Amino acid sequence: MAASPCGDPWSLHSLSVLTESVRCQLLALEEAAFPPCERLGTAGLAAFVLQRTNGMVVAEAPSRRAVLGFCLYSRAASSALITKVAVGAASRGRGVGSALVARALQEIVTSSRRPPGEVLLHVDPERKGALRMFGFEAAERLPGYYPDEHPPYRGRDALLMRLDTATLSRASPPRGRSASGSAAGGG
Repeated sequence: MAASPCGDPWSLHSLSVLTESVRCQLLALEEAAFPPCERLGTAGLAAFVLQRTNGMVVAEAPSRRAVLGFCLYSRAASSALITKVAVGAASRGRGVGSALVARALQEIVTSSRRPPGEVLLHVDPERKGALRMFGFEAAERLPGYYPDEHPPYRGRDALLMRLDTATLSRASPPRGRSASGSAAGGG
């Protein structure tokens, strides 16, 4: 796990085994970032990581004692899905989320001989930062996507965002990211 060549205060790595400390930090980030209807919780997170078609990228402070954010994704033959991106409040606006998505996109594109043709992402239209990520384009509005029982999302729409993987290079990480997945600049 190497730090960014531009001195960004985090590094990224794939995660397939959850230590107790990391698991607790991931759950705290998820709880702060998502309403109850969108949380995986302890069992869901562990099950997600164990699926061979799923992946997780984690941003950690150089000390490896603090998880700054995470990105979950799933791969299938024709498409992939960015399932969750969560960044702690203290790390927002510093490019951590963008770096997580860049690394996940790189893993999606390079993890098989034939990458999926598209990557999808469901986004709350109010989350402006998520709407700007990596050339994703709004493909469809999903009316009433969020369940009624969970304010403040009560019955709100979501946007289905799409990214054509043909726009991503298999040879180099997207948007100036280093091969280790660390951010090459703020984002």
